[in-house]
Amino acid sequence: MILFFLRSFEGLSQKKYSSKTLIKYSTLSLGIGSSHFSGDIGALNNIEAIRWNINCSYTYTLNPAIHLGIAASYIRLSGDDFYANNDLDFIRNLHFRNDLKQISTFLEYHPLDYTTDFRKRLNLSPYLLVGIGYYIHNPQAKLPVSFGNQQWINLEPYHTEGQGVNIIYPEPYKLSGITIPSGIGLRYRYNKVIDCSFEVTYHSIFTDYLDDVSSIYPNTGLFSNQIGVALSNRSREPIAANTGIDRNTNVIKYLNDNNLPNTNPFNSSHVAFGAIGTNRGSKNGNDAYITTSLKIQFLIPNKKIRCPQISNE
Repeated sequence: MILFFLRSFEGLSQKKYSSKTLIKYSTLSLGIGSSHFSGDIGALNNIEAIRWNINCSYTYTLNPAIHLGIAASYIRLSGDDFYANNDLDFIRNLHFRNDLKQISTFLEYHPLDYTTDFRKRLNLSPYLLVGIGYYIHNPQAKLPVSFGNQQWINLEPYHTEGQGVNIIYPEPYKLSGITIPSGIGLRYRYNKVIDCSFEVTYHSIFTDYLDDVSSIYPNTGLFSNQIGVALSNRSREPIAANTGIDRNTNVIKYLNDNNLPNTNPFNSSHVAFGAIGTNRGSKNGNDAYITTSLKIQFLIPNKKIRCPQISNE
């Protein structure tokens, strides 16, 4: 995809800029912004799940309109059923955090910027971007309060949906993958060699396990570790591990609304509380995430700009 755009735009640029002296330049950028997760735990409009990202990047101007770049990002994603709008998700009581380390290469297209001298570039320049990247990740959650240790632990080794425990369940998911970032941005010229920009990027990925949730509740009788059993079905925890808040009132309300016995709200016999084979997540589509970033960019000319000679006469 990137090669296609690159060849197309290079062809156009040769026609558009061949008769002019083009002063090419590079940029070094530092950015910080928000991150928003879309998956089985949480949605993009969940304010409580908004987290952060930091990033740096380098770009090179192929021509004023086309920039080729490489970026490195550290992105924290999060989600918690405690804040879910859906009652069944609240009952499910799962949560996670995941720190992604990501590198990517990308193309920026600035459709309004045609000047061949970067010192005369537009004060405001909207742009589009598309790229391909590679990330590593490792979803985590807090142990139940009953364990007496509220540390964050890695979820993948505990096979919470039976991955790799038995042939009837999927293989363990991978802790790395490919991402396709695409987005929009607006660049503001601060002075001749400094720009500020704001961009929003949607990251498509090819896994449903950034939050460690995808399919059904497994048969935990096949598990060899009690921590794995506890992390697989958390609907019977009276205290939400991530927030430390009592869940009793809301769970009783759910039971009353659905004509279920409420004398023991965390009774394991309630079908709604994670029975084997019932939905733990949704198989409809992969996870995704959005990042926003406010960047400061330092422009570095690749061609020396000669200053006028001062005569001694």
